[in-house]
Parts: sequence; structure tokens; C-alpha cells
Amino acid sequence: MESLPRALVLGVAAPVVAATAALWVLWRRDSMDPRVRERWTIVVLALIFSGAWVAGFGVPWPVRSGRDWMLPMTLGGAALALLGTFAAGHVAIAAGWVLRAGVLVGGMYLIARTRLASGWALGEALPLMAGFAAAGLAAGWSLGRAGREAGGLTPILAVLAVSMTSAVAALTGNITQAIQPAILCAVVGPALLVSVRRPGVALGDGASWGGAFLAGAWFSTSALGETPWLLNALAAGSVVLVGVSGLGAMGRLRGVKAWIVRGVVVGTPGVAAVAWAGYRVWEASRDAGYDY
Repeated sequence: MESLPRALVLGVAAPVVAATAALWVLWRRDSMDPRVRERWTIVVLALIFSGAWVAGFGVPWPVRSGRDWMLPMTLGGAALALLGTFAAGHVAIAAGWVLRAGVLVGGMYLIARTRLASGWALGEALPLMAGFAAAGLAAGWSLGRAGREAGGLTPILAVLAVSMTSAVAALTGNITQAIQPAILCAVVGPALLVSVRRPGVALGDGASWGGAFLAGAWFSTSALGETPWLLNALAAGSVVLVGVSGLGAMGRLRGVKAWIVRGVVVGTPGVAAVAWAGYRVWEASRDAGYDY
């Protein structure tokens, strides 16, 4: 990353503009088959995400650190999400989820390979890999499930949930990793703006690949950074609740009530994580003798 302002402009502001324009074009044609639109949404948003990542943080090649594997891991998740739209039958769908799990675990191994070579015990690493792989799969399901709901509620809930991951990373000293989830917000959030004029169109699985990125983000900040795994688990809970909150009685809510109730449900675990991280910062500054 050349500079923080560059990362913010090219990695966050630019993809907002690009995603808004792309979704406007994709969603303006009522005649387009919904499944075809969903596939194009996956491809276009994943490409915008990748372009913003490279523009803001540079090309992750040659690999200099484990975190450089996060973008390939994300693209692998996007490719499998795209293939999943062609899957028919329970066996094919199940095989797709097994492949997604393989991409997540393999990506986490590559992220942590240097630390593993330095003596990090597999008995300590594997539970973290398994846990965050499960969280990433659940997050992917959640974003895909919520994406089937038309309107602006889903993108705003997704942005709310993912922003908790950014805040937790920032408060635990992972500044670069705090900006990276904002790229996902930047490519998903414009769906809210476009839905104002095109309320009948939904993202579908267009952002479900975000689960692969988030799994890598949660794992890397805990395995290679200073973020306690429990804080990332709480942040992951917010993302999973984006989809869960659309089920049952909450899913039948409409209007302002739906925005308030589901917003509170989705935000609660993440807000708890942010508050906990903020308390740790205050506690550390107090122990260091700073007086705020």
C-alpha cells in the first residue's frame, strides 16, 4: 500500500462509483433472465473488488506475506459462487460447498504458512482454520440468502455487518486490514442506491463470494495480527445474522419495523465486539499512563 489516502480513494471511493454504474446497467433490463443477471453480478462485483484491491494495495505478486493470498482466496470463492449458479441437484450443491470449504482451508494454510514453518503448532492452528472456514461458509450463505430479498435492506445490513469487521481490525492495530473490508462494503453498498429506482431486483448470490474474503480477513487478523479470535467471531456473527434475520417472523416484517428490528439484531454482536476492542484500547492507554 503506497499511502492511506491512495487506499481510501482507489480502494473504497472508486469502487463505489464503479459498482453503482455496473449495477445500474445490469438491473435496468427487465427482460434479462434473473439467473443470468445474478451470474453477471458475481463476475462484475468480484472484478471491481479485485481492481480496487490492486489499485489501493498493489498486486499481491510475488507473494511477500501470508496476507497476499487473501485476494486469490477471494477470487477462488467468487469462481465457485459462479459455478454454484449452474449447479442442479442436492449432490452438485453439496459438492460445491465442499469445494468452497477446501478453498477456505487451503487459503488459510497459505496465509499462515510462514508462521507454521516458524513453529506454530498445528494443534493450535487447525481449530482456528476450521472455525473461520465455517464462519466464512456461513457468511457466504448469509450474503447469498439475504441477496434474494429485493430492495435496499439487504445491502445496508451487509454494509453494517462488514463494517464491524473493519472497526474491530482498526481498534486492534490492523490498519491495512481495516480498510480491506471497506472494499467489500464499497461494492455491495451501491445496491442500496440502485434499488431506490429498481426496487424489484435483488443481488442474489452476487455478493456471496464475500464470505471467502471475510474468512481470510478474520483468520489473518487473528493468526498474524493482534485481534483476539473471539472479537472476530462476534464480528462474523453479525454477517451471519444478515441472512438469518430474514427467516421466520423477522423475515416477514416490512417497512421501518424491518429496518429497525433486523438492524438491531445484525448489529448487536458486532457492536459488542467493537465495544470490547475499544475497552481494550482504553485499558492499554490507561496502563501506559495516558490520560484521556
